[in-house]
Parts: sequence; C-alpha cells; structure tokens
Amino acid sequence: MSAALAELTPEQAEQAQEIADEITAKRTWPITLKLSTPVEFGKQETITELVFRDGRAGDLRKLDPPLKVGEHPSEDQLLTIAGRMCGQPSKVIDLLSAEDAGEAMSLALGFWLRSQPGGKTLSR
Repeated sequence: MSAALAELTPEQAEQAQEIADEITAKRTWPITLKLSTPVEFGKQETITELVFRDGRAGDLRKLDPPLKVGEHPSEDQLLTIAGRMCGQPSKVIDLLSAEDAGEAMSLALGFWLRSQPGGKTLSR
C-alpha cells in the first residue's frame, strides 16, 4: 500500500476505492466528450466534442518525462495520454477548460489504471 493510502481513515480509503472503481469502470468505446466550452482552433475550426477510443499500450510510450515503475502519471502526462486517445494535438488539449480537461484526464487515468499489473486498485 502506498504511504498516502496508508494515512487515510478506513472511510477515506473506501471512498478512494469507490472513485477508482468509477474511473476504471468498464466502458463502451468510443466515448464522446461534449465540451462544456468549445475550443477555437486554427483559422475557422471550432471543436465542440472529443471522441476517445480505448487506450492502447502505445499511448503510454515515450511520455516526457518517462514514468518509472510504481509512479503515478502527472497531470501533464495524463493530458498527453488523453490527447493520444482522442487523436488531438497537444495545442487543442491545452485549450480545454478546467472541467473538460478533468473529464479527459479521468478517461486517461482509467486507462492507465487498467493497464497496471493487478488492474484497477489503488493499493499498490
């Protein structure tokens, strides 16, 4: 169990596990995220939704900086993974509102958690 999880009360640990279960729940792909704030990109392009496919191993490769065994991804790494999952360049991802970025990172985090040995628990 990680040091941070060891410091949680039983109620907090249970709540954290419920959140992890929600994030990693089985989903039907692709998932369309309707943006709460459309993104203006390029000369005349307005992006109103992002379509996410399920993550693939290649989405985790060549993250900068690379993830080390036992490390959790940073917000920057989650946004990179999310961009790869929806096929959008980082310039589009950088323009997402806080709410939309949070939803995108949640999808990326769920994929990352499912890709870890042992699956979707927080007790590593």
